[in-house]
Amino acid sequence: MSESRSLDLFSIRADYMGCEYGSLFIVAANDAAEAEDIVRAQMDWTDVKIESCHKIGTSDMYDDPMVVDQFAT
Repeated sequence: MSESRSLDLFSIRADYMGCEYGSLFIVAANDAAEAEDIVRAQMDWTDVKIESCHKIGTSDMYDDPMVVDQFAT
């Protein structure tokens, strides 16, 4: 039987050129730095400003670090 892996969940607000109010991402990752890197890699813009990154919980629903959900304006 395989062990379930637990990842931290982060709420990340990011701003980038071309976005009126910014974006909100929910990210499953091992730590905050990895979560921020995932958001930067997800976005097409080179100038991404991470406005906030807060741990909001943990989950064993995801096998690998990833963006779980996102909202952009």
